[in-house]
Amino acid sequence: MRPWALALCVMVSAGPELASGAGTILVGGSGVALRWPAAPVPYRPDRGRLGKLDNAAATAFVASTFAVWEAVPSAAISFASAGQLPVDVKKSNYASYLSRCDGVSPIVFDDDGSITDDLLGIGARNVVLGFASPECGDSVAGTITEAIAVLNGRFIDGVESSANPEMPIDDFGAVFLHEFGHFFNLDHSQVNLREAFDDDPTNDDAVATMFPFLVNGAEAGSLALDDVASVSALYPAAGFAETTGTIRGRIARADGTGFQGAYVVARSLADPRRITVGVTSGARFAPDAPGGPAPEGLRGAYEIPGLPAGSYTVEIEQIDPRFTGGSSVGPLDPPAVLSGPPERWNGPNEAATSPPDDPDAFQVIEVGAGSTAEAIDIVLNEPVAPNDACEAAIPVIGIPFTDTEPASAATTVPGDPFQSCTAEGPSKNLASVWYVLTAPVTGRFVVETWQSDYDTVLSAWSGSCTDLHELACNDDGAAIVQSRLDLDLAAGTTVLVEATAYRDTTPRTLRIAFRFGCAAGVTACDDGDVCTSGDTCADGICQGPTATCDDGNACTADVCSPTGACSHEASLAACDDGDVCTVGDACVAAACRSGARVDAAGLAASLDGLLPIACGVERPRVRRVLGHRLARAGSQVARGAATSGAPQARAFERVRRLLRGVGRMARRLGRRGAVCGDLVAVRVATARAQLECVASDAVGSRP
Repeated sequence: MRPWALALCVMVSAGPELASGAGTILVGGSGVALRWPAAPVPYRPDRGRLGKLDNAAATAFVASTFAVWEAVPSAAISFASAGQLPVDVKKSNYASYLSRCDGVSPIVFDDDGSITDDLLGIGARNVVLGFASPECGDSVAGTITEAIAVLNGRFIDGVESSANPEMPIDDFGAVFLHEFGHFFNLDHSQVNLREAFDDDPTNDDAVATMFPFLVNGAEAGSLALDDVASVSALYPAAGFAETTGTIRGRIARADGTGFQGAYVVARSLADPRRITVGVTSGARFAPDAPGGPAPEGLRGAYEIPGLPAGSYTVEIEQIDPRFTGGSSVGPLDPPAVLSGPPERWNGPNEAATSPPDDPDAFQVIEVGAGSTAEAIDIVLNEPVAPNDACEAAIPVIGIPFTDTEPASAATTVPGDPFQSCTAEGPSKNLASVWYVLTAPVTGRFVVETWQSDYDTVLSAWSGSCTDLHELACNDDGAAIVQSRLDLDLAAGTTVLVEATAYRDTTPRTLRIAFRFGCAAGVTACDDGDVCTSGDTCADGICQGPTATCDDGNACTADVCSPTGACSHEASLAACDDGDVCTVGDACVAAACRSGARVDAAGLAASLDGLLPIACGVERPRVRRVLGHRLARAGSQVARGAATSGAPQARAFERVRRLLRGVGRMARRLGRRGAVCGDLVAVRVATARAQLECVASDAVGSRP
């Protein structure tokens, strides 16, 4: 069964936005997790129906779901109805109860999904089961004053059709056991990621209820140790600290700076699947949240509470890149890219390289009741960007000049200068890499990072690495989060160029280009590249769009030497044979050879990767909605391939409708100038064509 995506919607009505944290959604700037200050936690249920449940049954469903969390013996949390809302909340009046800090914590029964559609976009009611989160609070005092939950009754209305999906009531209960965890500020968990996605139901009991997707409703209806530890750490009952143990430490980069966004897991040697608890490093580092300043020491810090006494290992792993938007894990969205391989804590051998630190080697940690194992610090085995230091700046040899570097491996050091152009004031930002440019002629030089996949800041400096003077600085270009500098330099002038990641942005891959600039009104120019022709001035940059060596064959590597001589070597690159029904087309002997015919599994997997990075940068909420729709489409593709006749036809028709809806939304975004809209529209068009291939093959394979 393909997992359902569960939505987490944080709606803070007024004031600064709060930040998410370890095991919790919201933390203040000082690193304190927000919590309800007293028990019982009040809530006010809707007066209407919830699908096929009348109001009495729906209200009882809410109470019984909260009761599962109340029953955790090591947690001191309880819930009580503060009386029903005064009306049956509908699309016409929900604005009176959502996004209002009025002391009312509504539980809204969205009987037909119309509120969900109105909030998240047309079609969301067929994808989003519901959402919950704290809504109002005081980040300085560390308290929650109000929360919200919306339950989409369309999934339990007793109607199953292509336009009205249905799910078992037990699965629906598991969903809202999860969502009510968000109600009192629990974050998502990634514990036992492998078991969640291995399609083996026999080990789904190892997956936490707070896992971002509903994998197995029967198992998610019972809390895992990870869930118990999370709620108990936030709302500890008397004796919790004395009867369980804690592991505490820090995840650091090669230069010693903290790494935020690794998933840290403690596993018992006695039962490594079930006795396991995980947290995100740096989860309580929230420099932009009110209540700061944020202690720098929290950037890579972690604490794993609630462990039964025993012997443990500690390991780190990448947060799954599918966990974005409403399914995010930890404070960063999209998740940080782990700048080294997954690894285990290796005691005194912990280092940035192997040897001495073999990522698979480990030391056992003994945890006792009432005790804390301190300083379990892991140093990432990561590469270091060659131009990380100013003194190691890469020379720009010739114009045009392009370079690609792993900014995820770059660091920030005390000697890095403050860049003046960031909106919140001068900042060193993060992950600096350096270049040195000596102007070969007098003129304008353009430096840009448009092809980078993270939010960059560029600055140019005169002087030396120990005596820098800022000449120019740029944070964001027009409508994008990448950067551009236009430098007017005399021949022989040397400048240092620094590229960083904006403040708390996760650095990924830097793609930087140095080109000749040109003045407005100029038509012909020389971009300095002998292998281009027809050079023109566009947007102040001189470029030649036509490569003189292009032989028109996608399966040859067209190489132009510095003297302009051409060669055409057979390539092993991917290609397109023109048949949308084939995938994995590849070049063989300078010709495009068709790949395998697309099947249901391949199409479903491709829908998972349909959303480009730009959708996470530009429109996080849109990415969440689109992601839910595509997850649903993938599930229906698999269902259609596994059935026949009318059920198969209905499943494929659901996919067509879902993809049409995604395509319409993408085109609207494109018209509004969103890069992700145009990219998704093209990819959806391909997916729709491939769906017809899969559907045709499925019909043709009937006995």
